[in-house]
Amino acid sequence: MNVQEVAAQYGEYLIEKRRYFHQHPEVSTKEYHTSKAIKEALDEIGVSWRPCGLETGVLVTIQGAKHGKTILLRGDMDALTVQETTGAPYASKNEGIMHACGHDTHITILLGTARILAALKDQLTATRILHDMKEELCGTVKLAFQPAEEVALGAKSMVEQGALDGVDACFAIHVWTDVKSGMVSLEAGPRMASADEFHITVKGKGCHGAQPERGV
Repeated sequence: MNVQEVAAQYGEYLIEKRRYFHQHPEVSTKEYHTSKAIKEALDEIGVSWRPCGLETGVLVTIQGAKHGKTILLRGDMDALTVQETTGAPYASKNEGIMHACGHDTHITILLGTARILAALKDQLTATRILHDMKEELCGTVKLAFQPAEEVALGAKSMVEQGALDGVDACFAIHVWTDVKSGMVSLEAGPRMASADEFHITVKGKGCHGAQPERGV
């Protein structure tokens, strides 16, 4: 059984989780309920985690049986101050807050990845398959549930707390409506926007407000 076939077993689980997180969005730095739900989901499947990043970030490390590089997959988990009016049965229950940028999906993707890679300890047939997959895993996979992405605070905090230690490559995953379902878009180098800050000092010449053309 290949990875795609194993992943297909968790379709309903992923839908359920994504809708749950969509219903319970939380703004940047306040993702306490979200963080708790992530930790509980990881505990259910026997995956160890540690706090990493502000007060709500979570970092998972899954080490394969064979030597190899370390890859980090990152998914953010904060929502936006947007009022949801979709009318969906799983619409946000938190007034004025919505997962309007797909972070509910990013959380779910990482939980699905954890399920596929982890060696579960129950007696399910799928568990043995997953255990065999982990035995074939070369290297280490880290899963970073990043808080406060929208205010550019969570990533810095996670890095300071060691999330990137020993990491060879990082994939900051994001869903995108322009990419067809079932496909992945990869591109070398930076892409899309970056939440950076820069400061500019302007030296000029003042003028009267009635004569702006004399100002420099």
